[in-house]
Amino acid sequence: QFAASLVLLVTVVSIKRQVHYVQTAELGFNKSNIVYVAARGAFSESYETVKHGLEINPEIIEVTAKNCLPSDWNQGLGVSTKETKDNPFLMEICRIKDNYLDMMDIRVVAGENISNYHDSLNYVMINEQAAISLGMDNPIDEMIFQGDDPYIVKGVLQDIRTKSLHNKVDPQVYRKLRRVTSGNVLMIRISDDTQTAIKAIKDMWQEVNPEHPFEYHFLDDTYDNLYQNEIRTGSIVTWGMCIALFLTMLGLFAMAKYSSERRTKEIGLRKVNGAELIDILMLLNKDFLKWVVIAFIVSIPISWYLVNSWLNSFAYRTNLSWWIFAMAGTIAIIISLATVSWQSYATAKKNPIDSLRYE
Repeated sequence: QFAASLVLLVTVVSIKRQVHYVQTAELGFNKSNIVYVAARGAFSESYETVKHGLEINPEIIEVTAKNCLPSDWNQGLGVSTKETKDNPFLMEICRIKDNYLDMMDIRVVAGENISNYHDSLNYVMINEQAAISLGMDNPIDEMIFQGDDPYIVKGVLQDIRTKSLHNKVDPQVYRKLRRVTSGNVLMIRISDDTQTAIKAIKDMWQEVNPEHPFEYHFLDDTYDNLYQNEIRTGSIVTWGMCIALFLTMLGLFAMAKYSSERRTKEIGLRKVNGAELIDILMLLNKDFLKWVVIAFIVSIPISWYLVNSWLNSFAYRTNLSWWIFAMAGTIAIIISLATVSWQSYATAKKNPIDSLRYE
């Protein structure tokens, strides 16, 4: 029971630590205070007018658009260089408005933002992973192909973790979103006055899109929802650990009571011969601590294998630190001492005369 409890305890701590890590990890862009809505009706057909109307409100900081949410894979196409045209790489094609990179705080590590150029030019940006996949050490002003269509690379973006951290960063190509259409997404950075900002967006929606219901979402909530399975797993394992620890404590208490009653005469004789209370407690506890230590040793390889196997499902993960095992062992010893000592103390406090008469 103790070995199972320790395995569950290590698992719970590791799951919660990993979930906290993926929810707070640096993604390479700023997802806070961003509301997004589907580009429907006038929100797509009259994008520039809607964008201007929203940005007049002081609680709306900036509005931009993308072909899909950053967390979604909307369009994947084969991309190649002249040398690799017969063996293209599947890459995510991201279509963005000119201010998208600035609003999302995405860093250009080489070259420049294609927002500086006219929409008619076939200029693109790629991320660092795409440059590696294409074998391009210096991709600026080099030509790449999307199918048979040629594009010129004008900038390289920092790799950003737009998908679940179960997966490594995808190679990405960024192109201009020349026209917002239904199915695209409007992303709106708002101030800290959330309610006022949401009301402004809703009022604009109801004014230009009365035939469509208004729905909005927060981008950071969407990213948190990527890990709901892990959060649920953590909750289930936590309840299992609590039940296992409770049953273990009941078992220890029963064993301690039985052991104390069997040794009543021995305890009385030891007290008559000058044994102190602490000596009696140590005598009664040491046998139980021995089994706790054995359970701890047994639990280490089992918990390490289970947790490490689970962590390997993440491309970005925390380390399985030694202190987690040390903490689990310490908690086990404390629970054991507290449970056994409760019964042992009552036995050790008995008057030795009563103990000997009882025998």
